[in-house]
Amino acid sequence: MKRKNGKKVRKIVLLVILAVVAGVVLYDLVFCWPVHPSLQKPAESYEQLSQTAEKLGVLAPPEDILPWKQEEYSIYLSSTGRFARPTGWDMAGKVIYDGTTYPVYILALRNTEKRQEYPPLRENYKHVPIYRECSEDGLRLFFVIDGHSYTYSVGMMAPPEETIPPDAVDYFDGLLLEACHSQ
Repeated sequence: MKRKNGKKVRKIVLLVILAVVAGVVLYDLVFCWPVHPSLQKPAESYEQLSQTAEKLGVLAPPEDILPWKQEEYSIYLSSTGRFARPTGWDMAGKVIYDGTTYPVYILALRNTEKRQEYPPLRENYKHVPIYRECSEDGLRLFFVIDGHSYTYSVGMMAPPEETIPPDAVDYFDGLLLEACHSQ
């Protein structure tokens, strides 16, 4: 009689252990397994990007804000998991200046850090400070609207293994500043 009870107890313990292991595996597959390969997923169209921006309560510039070609739209996500939420957006493309193609982007990302120091102020536009960062690798203008939790950036990068000539910096400085004014 004791042997039968011992076998029953062993079976019950093994079934409980098996159920716990299956539960852990199922939890990992359903809730933790990455659904998105990165924190950025492509948007199918400008309309999808502008709808996402509207849901987030952030500005979305007009599609033709820059004279770019090969536009791409992306949505930034809070995580790679199944329940990832949008946290920002990105528009990218290429602008040709003086026969050279430059990658250009506009993005809005949630502020996750408070800056103690800002780069030099480019200008105040409608009481919004626009900051400018420039190096031989690229140019970036960005602004944060008071009381808003997003940083808006407009920038361009030098082609691989090239530096940006001063006339191109001047051209893009004006072009990107105009894009900031349009947002």
